[in-house]
This record gives sequence, C-alpha cells and structure tokens, in this order.
Amino acid sequence: MLHVSASDNDLDNWLNFLSKQSQDVSTASEETSPDLTPTVVSSNTERTCKIHKQDDGVCTNTNHCDVKPDATKSFTLREKATCNNSEVCCPRNKTRTVSTMQPIPLNGCGLSNPGSIPYQKPADPGFAAFGEFPWMIAVIKRMSGIRVFDDKYAAGGALIHPSVVITAAHKVKDYEPQELMARAGEYDTRSTSEIFSHQERGVRKIVPHQQFFEVHVHYDVSLLILSAPFDLMDGPHIGIACLASRLPPPGTICYSMGWGQDFLNQDKNSVILKKVEVPLVDSSLCEHQYKNTKLGSQFRLHKTLTCAGGIEGVDTCKGDGGSPLVCQIPNTQRFQVVGLVAYGLGCGTTLPGVYVKIPELFDWVGEQLTWAKFNRTSFEYTP
Repeated sequence: MLHVSASDNDLDNWLNFLSKQSQDVSTASEETSPDLTPTVVSSNTERTCKIHKQDDGVCTNTNHCDVKPDATKSFTLREKATCNNSEVCCPRNKTRTVSTMQPIPLNGCGLSNPGSIPYQKPADPGFAAFGEFPWMIAVIKRMSGIRVFDDKYAAGGALIHPSVVITAAHKVKDYEPQELMARAGEYDTRSTSEIFSHQERGVRKIVPHQQFFEVHVHYDVSLLILSAPFDLMDGPHIGIACLASRLPPPGTICYSMGWGQDFLNQDKNSVILKKVEVPLVDSSLCEHQYKNTKLGSQFRLHKTLTCAGGIEGVDTCKGDGGSPLVCQIPNTQRFQVVGLVAYGLGCGTTLPGVYVKIPELFDWVGEQLTWAKFNRTSFEYTP
C-alpha cells in the first residue's frame, strides 16, 4: 500500500500566512528528486540472479522469458532478486529472443492498458502496471553548462495533446522553457529494457493560468507547449488523457500516480511508477477538516481546488506535484483527469490531499489549445 503526502516547499508562505504558526505546520519538501537517468541493460552486461536461492538465472523482462502464464513459480520476481524493478530472474534455458513488436496506437483519449502489454505485472499493488497510465508525463529539468541532461524529476503531468502537457503551475513557475523536458512512456527509471522505450521532448513555452495566485494556490495550472509532438504511433504505452468537464460525486474511487516519495520507505523516491487509490471527498467536508488543523478557521478551499483521499496511509506525496488524479468514465474502459496533485499536510494521514480541480479549468484549457491552433478535441471524450 502506498503511504505518501502531497505538499511542496513553495507552498510554505501560504501555509504560514494561514496558520500564523509556521513552526508547527508540518509541510513536505521536494528537495529530493529521483534520478531519471536509466541504467542501460544489454547482453554485454548480463546480470545473474538466484532462483529459489540456488539455481542461476538471468535478469530479463518477462517477454524475454519463455515461461507459461501458470508457471510463475519457475522464476523469481525482481522484488526478490538482484534484478531491476521491472525484470524477473529467468532460468537460463528459458530465455529467448523476442522479435520487435508491432506498435498498436491507442484510439482516443483516456485508454488504460493494464495487462494488454506482455510485461511482468508488479507484485506490489502500489505500483502501476506497464502502460496502465499512458498519459503520465515526467517533467524533468536539465541543467545548463553541461553536455548531458541532468535528468532530475521536477513534476508530474498529463499528456492532453501530442504537443501539450498539463501540470501544476507552482511546480514549473521557477523554470524557463528551455530548462525543462517532458518524458512520456517512462516506467522503471533505472532501466531502458522496457519493451517500448520512453520518448523525450523539449518545452517550447510555459503557459500558466493568468489568475494563478501562488500564495493561496488558486488557478494552479500550467500548460507545457512542446518543441515537437510525441509519436503516438510508437506504441500503446504513450497516449492522450481525457479531461473531465464535470466532477464525479464524492466517494468515487479514483487513482493518482507518480514517482514521488514513500514515507514508509525511508522517504525514497519510487523508481517504478506508483499508483494510489483514493476516494473523492466533498469540498465542504474537506474544508471543514482543514479548518480543524493549525491552518485554523480562516482556511478556505478555493473553487479551483478539490480533495481526495483521507485514508490513513494512502495519499499522494512529495515529488508527486502536478501528477494527474483520474477517475473511470462510467460504462467505459477510459479514464478522465479530474485533478492534479497540489498540496496537503503531513504524510498518509486522515486529512485529504488537495488537488487542482480540472472541471473548473476545462474551458480555459480548451481556449489555450484553440489559441495555439491545436485541436482541443484531443482531450474531450464523446460517447
């Protein structure tokens, strides 16, 4: 189970302003970011592992291991071996060469792919399956003055058009466009051995909401206009997110995802895309709960914010800012983004996390895409 929280250093001023007791308010920083520079695994760097603590095996992807679906006991999962998070320890006589798969692109927005791609499903339910959230974007920062990119995780985001990423404004407010990149199709940040590779694109322009108010985190949304579109024909692990024009009712079970920290795992960043299941929380109830914290009775939940979670030990966390909160569209296999991770108090408490309320900003997003001469129907789901 995922145990995390959703706050940021750059929200401290806001918390201090509301509570007047900043020394007592426990906010989460985002000073530590996962190194997204993958470790290349090739046949020249074969890594051995142990199966049942005795037989030698080879670290490889499941699609490179010739085992039957019901023969999972014939190899050791990566969590119990020395392999990367997305690999298995395969018997040497079961390894095989797999021909390149023909990519089948997704049809429309919001499609999820759990189990549809031949890739080992993680044993930990706190991890997403490969391709489960194809719209998930890792916003990474690159440092000037060096030859290679310093791939440090800056924020999460969602792909809403091949050339546009939506994220939280407070996560990218301190960057120039040329300092950021967007990575799609990422899964295991330590490996490049996934069956489909990730893609990276530069950021050409950052478009924050004109009413973004950093102190109170109002209208906390920005669009990243990319230097080139992502290639959606490359495989089913990269796709477009649907945006919700209406918020589902409180209690609806939704999911958030990211590579942020887990406070029960020594506050380490996840190397595999993690997911968390959270219910939507009524805004009035959420506001009341926050008023009962050190923020006091003056706390107000702005109309551009909403809440989810409130289950002890389950939440979004440090490093997850900007990551999407998605709910399933009724009677479909599609999901729609209803929120973006904004902030919270503490880690894994019964206090809900606060998210940017996408339905309140739906029209603004559409207007920006139209102004930029992009097709806004990319993120709109019509039955």
